[in-house]
Amino acid sequence: NTNVEMGITKIDARNADNLYVTAGAQDGFVETTIYTPNQGDAYLTTAGQKALKEMAVIAGSDANAIYIECSSPLPDSNHADNCKDIIVDAESAQYLELKVNASGAKMGGTSPDTNLITCPRDSSYRHPEFDASCALLFGNGAEIRKFGVRAKDGFPKNLYVSPDASDSLIGEITVYCGADYLTESVISQYSDFTDSTQACFITEAPTPVPTSSPTRAPTLKEKTPTIAPTTLATKYTAPPTTSETKYTTTLLTKYTIPPTTSAP
Repeated sequence: NTNVEMGITKIDARNADNLYVTAGAQDGFVETTIYTPNQGDAYLTTAGQKALKEMAVIAGSDANAIYIECSSPLPDSNHADNCKDIIVDAESAQYLELKVNASGAKMGGTSPDTNLITCPRDSSYRHPEFDASCALLFGNGAEIRKFGVRAKDGFPKNLYVSPDASDSLIGEITVYCGADYLTESVISQYSDFTDSTQACFITEAPTPVPTSSPTRAPTLKEKTPTIAPTTLATKYTAPPTTSETKYTTTLLTKYTIPPTTSAP
């Protein structure tokens, strides 16, 4: 396991079992790039103002879970900008949980491009409570500014947002969904996450394209062409009647009995 408590610019824990990061000083991990374990868990928490600002978190090749806490245990006045302009790429992880649920906590930036969260893609894990592989836990008056979320299978199937988010000030969240993340839903309040008319509102993941499998071959009867009735009639037409007439005449002529002669 790797524990980190000092501000540095890069943490590479891809070969570690698990990673524990406590940002304990103001600006402690500003612009830090963090690579999480290839197969283990990563826990990132704040204990200083602006502690995780502008950080980048990149999941290991087969990461298990990533937990990011941008709320506690700070006094309310010190939460500001803890997760401003962060980039989280958890596409190769099984589960991502991001928590911003304290009064005064702020997350997001001026553009979805500078504050972008990528949820696990095609994960086999579903949180037993949230029923999703990506959870955003907002609430308690946290200020959520502009940021983007890439969730292939949309919400609520791939992406869960806690109902407590209704207590938060949501500026603008852009959700990108679909295989290439080209479909968009712009969220300005929590109720938008429950709106079935939203382009990225998906309750069931798209059915996977089945692999090629042999189809049942048609029976021989279906493949054998039917002989046209007219062909049969033509092929088996009886000889012309003229032949019969000729044959009858010949017989009668050949075998005619000579007339008898009367006695003198």
